[in-house]
Amino acid sequence: MRSLASWLRSLVRGAGAPPRAPSRRDGLDSETAFWDGWLARREHAGFAFRTDPTSQLQPWLWCHLDPTRPIHRVLDVGSGPLSVVGRVAPAGRLELTCCDPLASVYHALLAKHGITPVHSIDDVAGEALVQRYGNAGFDLALSNNAVDHAASPIDVLRQMALVVRVGGTVLVQVGEREGQHGGYGGLHQWDFWEDRGRLWLAARAGDPADVTHALEPWLEQCSIARVDTNPAGVRWDRPHLRIVWRRRDPR
Repeated sequence: MRSLASWLRSLVRGAGAPPRAPSRRDGLDSETAFWDGWLARREHAGFAFRTDPTSQLQPWLWCHLDPTRPIHRVLDVGSGPLSVVGRVAPAGRLELTCCDPLASVYHALLAKHGITPVHSIDDVAGEALVQRYGNAGFDLALSNNAVDHAASPIDVLRQMALVVRVGGTVLVQVGEREGQHGGYGGLHQWDFWEDRGRLWLAARAGDPADVTHALEPWLEQCSIARVDTNPAGVRWDRPHLRIVWRRRDPR
């Protein structure tokens, strides 16, 4: 999730080619075109939920928060132009922070379509969360359909671990073998999959990495499951993986 927006700015300044596969440039174009069309339609399933300031926080997110706390701080990593996180918690106040390396692109698209989001989007790459937000400031860090777009997914997950408090939750939803499914086009350069209760990751023709093991110093994996419905309550065309981790005490 390296800052593609920063990379674009470097191209404008003549700084040269991107540091990753050239297909990431095509991926940026396709990602922008997708959201341009999605925002233009408005009747798309899930649009109303994402733009409603009274939308209720989903039960599968609320169950990972402490109902006795007066404030629930949630970070949506790779949020896109409109976060899928509900805005109102059943108890206490929800403070939602959204970040995406394409924030400037999404702000421009929202303005183009006359949409005022109920949250702002910070221009932050997933690999730089601690630099922006510091340590242990959130109760829950969520990423939906974004970690597999990152330049370095495991680095993003480590950063998500560090920005949540001890006992807090890191929750990721990601398409299974999304790179393979998308023909490794654009931003889809990674495959995540589950094997025997563990999360694995590989690039095309690359060696598999045991993500569960890589994150063990910071995160305890609590569950991994396949889910059919996206966070806005709309059925996916194929199941996704939902992985839940708990932040370990570093002592």
